[in-house]
Formats: sequence, structure tokens, C-alpha cells
Amino acid sequence: MAFKNQRTSVNLPIPQDASALHQSIVNMLASEGYYQFTYPKTNELVWKKGDGLLTYMRFIKLDYQPGVLILSCWVASGIGNMVGREWPLEGFYGWAAKISLRKTFDNIQKLAASSVTGQSYN
Repeated sequence: MAFKNQRTSVNLPIPQDASALHQSIVNMLASEGYYQFTYPKTNELVWKKGDGLLTYMRFIKLDYQPGVLILSCWVASGIGNMVGREWPLEGFYGWAAKISLRKTFDNIQKLAASSVTGQSYN
């Protein structure tokens, strides 16, 4: 039985010049232990945390379009660079990894909102 890969995604309004927002997101991801990774299934450049040995791997993808950030996240089984099935934030599989991924996902959304409103993120 083939499984369809699944991701949780949202479209977020952002300023046309999103360079400051991007740098804030990159700094946050790096401080949380994420690093850039070429996703082997699709050759996409994503942010990864975890190696799959103790917990599911966590992934975040940032896709910038004019005035929009398409933010995607998912957990996946596998070890190291061998990535298996994907699961979105919803559902039971990988629940422990999803807790921290949900927090990061929510914080990126808050950063994007603050970049539009001009209010500081906290």
C-alpha cells in the first residue's frame, strides 16, 4: 500500500521586502537546532531537526512568493538522510516531535504577522 506524503501548510501575508523577516526566521530556526537540508525525495531546500534515531525528524519549508510566505511543516520517519513517510502536525504518529514542531510553526506565524502589523513579536 502506497502512502501519500502529507504536510501542514499555511499561506501567510508578508511585506514585499521580506529580507528582515527571513533573517529573523533563520535565526530562530538555527537557535532551535534546525539546519538547512536538501530533502532527498524532492530535492527541496528545507530546515531539518533530528536524525530519526530517538524521535521523528522535523522539517520546515519556507517558500517565499511576492507578498506571501508558504510555510510548511511535517515529521518523517527514517534515519539520517534516509527519509520515510511524512505526517502533518495533526494525528498521533510522531506526537512527541510534533509538540516542539507546532511551537516553532506557531512562532514563525507570529513573526510573519508582526512583520505586517509592525508590532513586536513576543
